[in-house]
Amino acid sequence: MQDDFAEDAPKIEQVMRLEDEGESLIVSTPEPGGEIASSLAYIAAGCVLEKTNAPATVSAQMTSTTAMASSVDAEWDDIQATWTYAAGIEGSFSATFAFTG
Repeated sequence: MQDDFAEDAPKIEQVMRLEDEGESLIVSTPEPGGEIASSLAYIAAGCVLEKTNAPATVSAQMTSTTAMASSVDAEWDDIQATWTYAAGIEGSFSATFAFTG
């Protein structure tokens, strides 16, 4: 089972990338999507929240957001985050973290 996961899992470079000369970080479910890729993107975003000392309220918002909410924004310290979910079999997660300071 573990070998199947390793074979199917996307590389972290497919999930996270720096943009805007290092001022923003994009986390997204890579193509073709699916449960493993979407879960990895969501876990990566959680790591970003932890490393940037995001308030618990932001983590709670991200956890409770559904595809019906369109996109959701939050700000803390000098960071602005926007995230969205897409429902369905190939569900996806996307988040942008931008340095605003």
